Amino acid sequence: MFDYPEYSPEDVYRDIQSIVPEEHISTSVFEKVNNVIDPYTYNMSQTGLPYIVVRPGSTEEVSGLMKHANSRKIPAFYPTD
Repeated sequence: MFDYPEYSPEDVYRDIQSIVPEEHISTSVFEKVNNVIDPYTYNMSQTGLPYIVVRPGSTEEVSGLMKHANSRKIPAFYPTD
């Protein structure tokens, strides 16, 4: 099991807003569930969902997001399809 630092969703959202435009950020439960790595509904809980879903529009935004996540040790996942 991984040990990640805890961050409030509000702090994560605010930090991400400084990297990508707000229209590329979603806190929708549908988007969160749709982007879970292992979407087993029988084992799904609010703690297993990502804080936010981000759809960067450029390589610079991807780079900024990854640098931010790495500096704060926040896990970042991306869809593989």
